[in-house]
Amino acid sequence: MPLDFQRARPLLQRGDFAQLFVEELGWEPCRQSLTLRAGESDYALTAVAEKRGFTVWLCPSADGRLPGHTTRLKLDRALTQTSFEHLIVFATHDYALQSWMWVRREPGRPLWTRTHEFNRSQPGDSLLQKLQILYVSLEEEEKGQLSTITMAGRARAAFDIERVTKAF
Repeated sequence: MPLDFQRARPLLQRGDFAQLFVEELGWEPCRQSLTLRAGESDYALTAVAEKRGFTVWLCPSADGRLPGHTTRLKLDRALTQTSFEHLIVFATHDYALQSWMWVRREPGRPLWTRTHEFNRSQPGDSLLQKLQILYVSLEEEEKGQLSTITMAGRARAAFDIERVTKAF
């Protein structure tokens, strides 16, 4: 059964990422936490879910603002030492603003950051469509064909999308 947007939307809007990934997307719970330093500040990150070595991390804001792009990249680089394949959700303390960040890594090529900005006042369908690609069915799990590479490929399919622009 694919992702049910009606059940997933409230979880996304209230920042219940553990339930979103575990109950709706078929991932396993993960209870790891760590503190990373970027510049002069420390950032607490909590792993909310994991599937075959691919981990979703939450970085809540302590001051009500999301970290800037440079800080996010520093945090991503530092996190790669612990969790190579990952997705980071940067969120304000009330989860009203969220920035979902995935970084494409290819040998010999520069890092390519992909973010999806979410505001709780939006329905979130575009983000839910991306998350639907990360859904793992019970049948897939039972076949035992899932791997870190499989999950990283799904993240790439979901988040590595070129921005469409129209020229007039």
